Amino acid sequence: MAKLDFNAIKRPTLELTMKDKKHTIIRVTTPKESSIERLDAMGKELREIVDNGDRAETKAVFELAAELINFNLDDLTVTADELKSVYKLNLEDLVVFFAAYMDFITEIEKAKNSPSRTTRRR
Repeated sequence: MAKLDFNAIKRPTLELTMKDKKHTIIRVTTPKESSIERLDAMGKELREIVDNGDRAETKAVFELAAELINFNLDDLTVTADELKSVYKLNLEDLVVFFAAYMDFITEIEKAKNSPSRTTRRR
């Protein structure tokens, strides 16, 4: 008899060690496609947002980061304000996070499309 244990499946994660006193670890997973699309759209303007420091745009950057981080295996929910106050992140930190996150997503997409993962029917 075949058996599938969903508890044994390891999901890919990007492990974040936060800058709070506890050095909280958050294991971020893949989000909804709409979140990736928003990140891709914002990524084109991110450097400009960092340079200009526009308050509304900065808020949007922190909100998107919180949205992405909230897709995690640790059942943690963080807000944009907590990223600033509790976890002590700034815009430059988020630029680094977004770059690492996009690398993480790209790595997953490559793994899904690799020939070794493709099954052939006979």
